[in-house]
Amino acid sequence: MMIIGVCLGLILLATIILYVTDDNRDAVPLFMMLVCTLVILSIVVGYESHTHYEAKQQIKPSIKIVTENGKSDTTYIYKFEEEK
Repeated sequence: MMIIGVCLGLILLATIILYVTDDNRDAVPLFMMLVCTLVILSIVVGYESHTHYEAKQQIKPSIKIVTENGKSDTTYIYKFEEEK
């Protein structure tokens, strides 16, 4: 997704540079439509990349300590929730 976002940004930058260097300004409507389309695509790609990655929550274990004959054994118990 990040590569798509970078490509869209480069295309938008190249379009703006081509518009600025055009002396006749013949393609103003085409330029405006292209810029609006690229901006909307960039927003969609940015939103999709944001929702694509999930942050993992840290799970705190419960601790069970067993002492026998002066020796301690520590057990960490993790309870994971199943994804639906």
